[in-house]
Amino acid sequence: MPYTIDWFSLTILVIYSSLLGFIAISSAKSEIEKLYILFLSVTIVIYSGLGICYEQIGNIYLFKFLIFYTCTILSTALVFRVKSIPNNILIKGNFNISNIVSFPTLNVLVFSFFLVYIVRLIYPNFQLWKIFNPPTLDISNIFNRMDEQRSLPILELVRLINIFSFPFFMIYLQRKKNILKWKSVILFILLWIYLEFISLGYISRYELVLYFLFIFIIIINRNKTFYTINKTHMILLVIIFVILMPFFLSYESLRTGNSAASMNFVDSSMTLIFKETGYAKYYESASNMHQNGLWARYLFWMITLPIPNIFAGPIKKTQFLVNRDFSEYYRGVSYGTQGYSVILPSIFGEALILYGVKYYWIHGIFIGIFIGLVCKNIEKNPELRLLNLYFAIRVLAMGRGGTTGIIGMIINSMTVYIIIMVLMKIIYVKKSKTKRELGI
Repeated sequence: MPYTIDWFSLTILVIYSSLLGFIAISSAKSEIEKLYILFLSVTIVIYSGLGICYEQIGNIYLFKFLIFYTCTILSTALVFRVKSIPNNILIKGNFNISNIVSFPTLNVLVFSFFLVYIVRLIYPNFQLWKIFNPPTLDISNIFNRMDEQRSLPILELVRLINIFSFPFFMIYLQRKKNILKWKSVILFILLWIYLEFISLGYISRYELVLYFLFIFIIIINRNKTFYTINKTHMILLVIIFVILMPFFLSYESLRTGNSAASMNFVDSSMTLIFKETGYAKYYESASNMHQNGLWARYLFWMITLPIPNIFAGPIKKTQFLVNRDFSEYYRGVSYGTQGYSVILPSIFGEALILYGVKYYWIHGIFIGIFIGLVCKNIEKNPELRLLNLYFAIRVLAMGRGGTTGIIGMIINSMTVYIIIMVLMKIIYVKKSKTKRELGI
C-alpha cells in the first residue's frame, strides 16, 4: 500500500542516525570495522526505522527506535575501541589455522563444502540433470522442502559438514585472492550460488543482493590486502539497485509462478520501497506478543545452536524461534500448515518481542557486543579477511530478518574452527612446557 511520509519524523531520523553513524564509523580503526558499522547502521534504519515515519503507521515508536539504534551502534563502536579481547583463541599468534592447514588439505575441505549440493542432487532422488537444466523458481512448499532435507539423516549429515567446512572454504578463497587469482574466487562463489539454487529450487532476491554485494566488493578490492568501499562505489551501488528495483519486484511474482504486474518504473520502485520499509506496522503486535522469559528462551536457542538436530531430540522441537513464532502469533497459522508464511518483525520488532517496551534497548547492546566481538576476533587473522567480509555483508540481513539468521550462521560455522584453535592452543602449551623442562 502507498504510504504518506511524516517529513518531520523522517528529518529527525535521518539527521540523528546519519550523525551517530558517521561518528561511529570515524572512530573505527580498520576498514572492516567501518564496513560492519556502515552495514549495521543502514540495515537498522531502512528496515526498522523508516516505516515509523509513515503517517499510516505512526511515529509512537520513533523515540524508542532512536534509543535502540544508539545502543546498538555505540555498543559496536565501543567494542571496536577495546585494544585487546581477552582469551582471543581465534587469532592469537602461534594458533593461526594457516600453520596446520595446507592447500591440499584445504582442497579436501572445499570438496566437503560442495559435497552437500552433490548429495542433494543424488539422494533421495537422482536429479543431477538439474545442473544442466536448472529448475524454475518455486517458493511453494519451501519450508516443507527444507524440513524434508533436514529430516533425512544423510542429508543432515552432509549439511553439517557443509556448515563446519564453510570457514575453510573462505580461507581457501582468500589464499587464492592473495596470489592474485581473484577470477577463480569469483568463479567458485558463482558455482556455490548456482548449486545452492538448483539443490533447493529457490533463492530469495535478498540473498541475490547480498551475493552481488559480496562479489562486487571482492572485485573492487582485487589488488588490495583488505576490503573497503569508498563513496564512488557506494553511489554506484545505489544507482545499480535503483535501476534493478522493477526487477526485484517482478522477481517476487516470478518465484510464486505468477506473471509480474505491469507497472512503470516509478510505481514499481515505490511499491518495492514501501514494502521493504513497512515492517514498523508489526511493532504493536510485537509488543503485545512479549512475555517474561522470552529472552531466556532466546538465549537457550543460542546455547543449543551447535547441537545437530539429529542428536538434539526433543530439545530443539519446542524451541522459541522469533520469526517463526511471531508469524504464528500474527497470522494464527501454525508452521508447516497450509497458509503459513513468514512475517518478519524486523530487528527492532525482535527487541520488542524479547524484552518488551521497557527493556528493548538491552537487545541493542547485546547485538553491538556480539557483532563487535565477532569482527575483533576474526580481523587479526589475514586468512579470515574474506570470511569477515562475508559476515559483515550478512549483517545487512539483520535489520530485516532479525538476529537468528546471522547468529546461527556464525555460531554454527565457527564451532569446529574454534575447537581446532583450542586444541592447537593446548598442544602448543604442552610442547612449550616440555621444552622448558628439557631445557630446550
